[in-house]
Amino acid sequence: MLRSKVADSGYTKMLERFARECPKNQFLREFVKNGVQAIQRHISETNQHNYKGQIEVDVNWYHKDLSGLTKISFTDNGIGMSGDEMIKYVNDLSSSSDISADHTNYGFGAKVAAAIMNKIGIQYESWQNGKGHMVIFYYDKKEKQYGLYQFNDDGEYKYYIPITNQVKPSIIKDHGTRVTLLGNTEESDTYDNDYHDIKATKESWVLSYLNKRFFHVPDNISIKARVGHYRSKEDTRHNFMLNVGGLRKTLEKYTKSKGTVNLSDADVEWRILDENRKGHGREFVTGHTAVIHEDEIFDISQGVGNKAIQFGIIVGYQNISLIIKPKTNNYVQNTTRDRIILQGEDELPWETWQNQFQSKFPSELDKYIKDTMSSVSKEDNSKSIKDRLKELRKHFAISKFKKSKNGKYLVNEDDLVENYVGGSEAIKSKGGKNGTKKGPGNSAGLLAELISLQTNEEGIRAEKATPDPYPDVKWISISDNIIDENEIIDRAAVFREKENVVFANKDFMGFVDVQKHFMEEFPTLPVENVTKIIRDVFAQQLMETIAGAVTLKNRQYWEPDDYDKAISPEALTISVASRYYFFREIKRKLKDPNLRLASNEERAEANIN
Repeated sequence: MLRSKVADSGYTKMLERFARECPKNQFLREFVKNGVQAIQRHISETNQHNYKGQIEVDVNWYHKDLSGLTKISFTDNGIGMSGDEMIKYVNDLSSSSDISADHTNYGFGAKVAAAIMNKIGIQYESWQNGKGHMVIFYYDKKEKQYGLYQFNDDGEYKYYIPITNQVKPSIIKDHGTRVTLLGNTEESDTYDNDYHDIKATKESWVLSYLNKRFFHVPDNISIKARVGHYRSKEDTRHNFMLNVGGLRKTLEKYTKSKGTVNLSDADVEWRILDENRKGHGREFVTGHTAVIHEDEIFDISQGVGNKAIQFGIIVGYQNISLIIKPKTNNYVQNTTRDRIILQGEDELPWETWQNQFQSKFPSELDKYIKDTMSSVSKEDNSKSIKDRLKELRKHFAISKFKKSKNGKYLVNEDDLVENYVGGSEAIKSKGGKNGTKKGPGNSAGLLAELISLQTNEEGIRAEKATPDPYPDVKWISISDNIIDENEIIDRAAVFREKENVVFANKDFMGFVDVQKHFMEEFPTLPVENVTKIIRDVFAQQLMETIAGAVTLKNRQYWEPDDYDKAISPEALTISVASRYYFFREIKRKLKDPNLRLASNEERAEANIN
């Protein structure tokens, strides 16, 4: 074998370490991206700007017909490689054949992402000027190294051999490349998602991934992927090639309205999507937040982890797309190309983006949220519960400040209370403890007041304020589509801190079972009365749980992650899991003689339901 130069330098372990860090489906991106770059290089070197590039992700049917084995292949009609070029670019992981200075390690990612799952070999067939050659990059068990397969002991065709046009794919005419993944065993079906330990739809997992990974496919390039590869090739109804359109094409199909918010170093493209959209598993149609870099999608979040919530989309985010497009060259892809990083920083500036977006929140999104909230049940007894808890407010000690023209204190902006609980920890600053100092209102006499007016004050004039420690509680069903099903299913409630709202889950069996029990115990009471009392008791518990958790925020021994766990859906579910107090309180309220009895008609209707 011809050892890889990486191996000669002792870096084979580095290759395998990088491979373990790659997502399991990363190899799909790498080989498709290599095809795109090969086509772009052909156009650049020949000035054929009208050239139609083609890429196909398919079964290597020539291999299949000869051996009966199924191997995935990536074919492009790009510039192609000669035999000597393949030795250079395939075997030397540090070489580059890309036209873009931003991708100085062309081909590196593909080999890294694919090597450990294809130790039998990665087969490269490439044509230039009508002549084809083949090399195989593989793992030699004896030498414990990666390198090129040795076809002959010496001579011109030692590490590459010429191949006939009989094996050439139809999309390749004079130049192009096909790469075939042979797997770790001869029997490995490298087109099968199970082989790669990827949980996805067997039928169209490759197409689905590419449609989600690429935001936009270049206009002069078509990318196709096979659907139903495991079915008979003659079954063209279920085994066929489909175009990869990319996420932008899918979004355009289902967009009801859209716009762009300009941030300091990025733009956010927002879309409200048609709630009746369907992707058939081949397109990515789920509401999401993602970062776009060089027309690729990174850091995508959806469902429970959807970052749209922090951007201010507290409800209905299942039908929202937020695409962040960084505007500076400080954002780059990491080595394994599965993340975007901001040079010099550990994390992307999500908090900055979120705050800037909310300060310029689009009116269309604001209306969308209000319309979505209007569909929530009108049942809301938060005010009456808060009145009951009024005398306990002093025990939830979270005093802060609010703006006031004649306020006695000068404070930092972070110390101002808004219309929600919590907020930043007080910041110490010159002139007073925790960033506050007395204003002239505390000075005695006219002289002191005149002196204070000539003093250069630092801070915002404010007076003390005690924000409402109790959130509103709104009861919703999963079918309302207010909250993503995966976030609230089998959970008692979800809390939106900034808006100070708890969404309680009517469908949570912990509530449903209690309702059923007391309806059977008090059959003469109207169903709506029993339900109201039960929900009021649980709502009060949720309110107090949140109010108590907020008092712990920013304390010395409470890390942000600890606080987030304390207000999580799981923590709220545990808070209503006890039974002794709840049953005693509910029963006491249901025995109130002022509750009216149900009529015969109401009891009959309740039995029917």
